[in-house]
Amino acid sequence: MTPHRRPIVRLGPVVLTVFATGCSVVGLGADYPEPRYSAMPVTCAQAIDSVRGGLAAFAGPLYDPAVAVRQPEQVGDPEWDSYRDYEQLVCEIDYRTGDPGDGTLTWRQVKLSFDRYETAAQRGTRRADPVGEATERLAGTERVQDNTQHFADLGDGGFAWDSFDRKSAAVMFRLGNMLVMVIPSGADAPGVPLELTARRTAAESIARELAAGLAQR
Repeated sequence: MTPHRRPIVRLGPVVLTVFATGCSVVGLGADYPEPRYSAMPVTCAQAIDSVRGGLAAFAGPLYDPAVAVRQPEQVGDPEWDSYRDYEQLVCEIDYRTGDPGDGTLTWRQVKLSFDRYETAAQRGTRRADPVGEATERLAGTERVQDNTQHFADLGDGGFAWDSFDRKSAAVMFRLGNMLVMVIPSGADAPGVPLELTARRTAAESIARELAAGLAQR
């Protein structure tokens, strides 16, 4: 069978891919439980409300509870959408002050991404095991990353990583048939990214807060 390219994650300038043949994988399929989520369990507003503590700690004096969350418009890819078997929700929230023109801009941003894998009946795809699909993708993403830290106690498993250029940090975790990614970013001056350690600490803190909230749904 001819392999096809399967996009996994877009993080900053990096596009990660794995090769999937469509063949079954040992341990995936019938042994997995029924999908945990039959519909997207949160809205962007609910997701942000569940991580207020982590947002406040990350944004510091920039934090403002009145700032509204955004749901960016997703640009479709017909070729990819034709066999994608998950529903996606992306949420972003920004805290900013100052003016980039005079070098006083300071900002923090947190991006949350939720990929809920659907059953074959829901999406009409070849896969009938959404939990297995999410598990495969999580493991495949972790295998191809550098600077990873595995978290067995985050949801049903997760990990943190840095991009190859050390400009981005993220955490991805799984809850049943859903994958969640947390990407914090920021700068204390124009063109001076926030220290990587601070971003990675924020990613883990917010991810744990989010996982705890989602586990109740």
